[in-house]
Amino acid sequence: MWPPAPSHSLRFGGIAPVVFALAAIFGLPESIKFMTLHESHRAKMEALLKDIRPDFQMPPNPRFVIEDERQAPSSNPIYLFGSGLAVITPLTWLMFACNLMGYFFLISWTPTLVGAAKVGPQIPALAGAALQVGGSVGALVLCWWLQRARFLAIAILFVIAIPVVGSIGYAGLSSTTALIVATFCAGLIVLGIQSGINVVGAMIYPTLLRANGSGWQLGIGRLGAIAGPMVGALLVGLPVEQLYMLSAIPFAVGAVVCFLVHVLNTARLKAHPELAQGQ
Repeated sequence: MWPPAPSHSLRFGGIAPVVFALAAIFGLPESIKFMTLHESHRAKMEALLKDIRPDFQMPPNPRFVIEDERQAPSSNPIYLFGSGLAVITPLTWLMFACNLMGYFFLISWTPTLVGAAKVGPQIPALAGAALQVGGSVGALVLCWWLQRARFLAIAILFVIAIPVVGSIGYAGLSSTTALIVATFCAGLIVLGIQSGINVVGAMIYPTLLRANGSGWQLGIGRLGAIAGPMVGALLVGLPVEQLYMLSAIPFAVGAVVCFLVHVLNTARLKAHPELAQGQ
């Protein structure tokens, strides 16, 4: 017997990200710093300057430079530990791993654990959907605060995530409404954290190191993403409320780590004010 043909929704789900990626490639402009550092973008840079200052008379063959921008000769990760980042860089790696560990535990096990509570068949799907919808709302609503307070805001969100995530197990035993609200809030906070560390983490590095720094952060973070579901599998059998209390531990560790990053990065920028120009 042939397997059932994929539904139209599954096909659209696979095509849509490709379409959005192509639109981003051709539609999103590069940053001014990136264009300044790459000669191949000279024409775009000159056109951008004309848009910003139509009255500015550009000299022939101008040379664009970034004041105090530190250059890196390669993508070697050793450069991620200079300029006061020797402790901050590994701490950001741990921060990514903690949040992704907690997040992937939630998305992997919430439908299964909720289903084990012998609720209606639609409740696990609703809980999983609420988690993702909350994440979308959190990324949009929290972006203004994350931009202003940066690592301090993320540290506060880590702290808030501890009771919110820990409450999901108890909410699932009380009522469907409480469960949906708890999972929605968990998604809002946890994916709000991820949106913040994706952007703010990249901002601690100068332009030529941002791709390198972000790549290592996400790569190390994926170790947490792998560990989350695996640890959950080892703990299956415990009461659901206890499982979710344990799943809040990575967020407690993340809160401490993120606050340390905030303190260290603030001290670093005070000691070297020139590093704050790109942030």
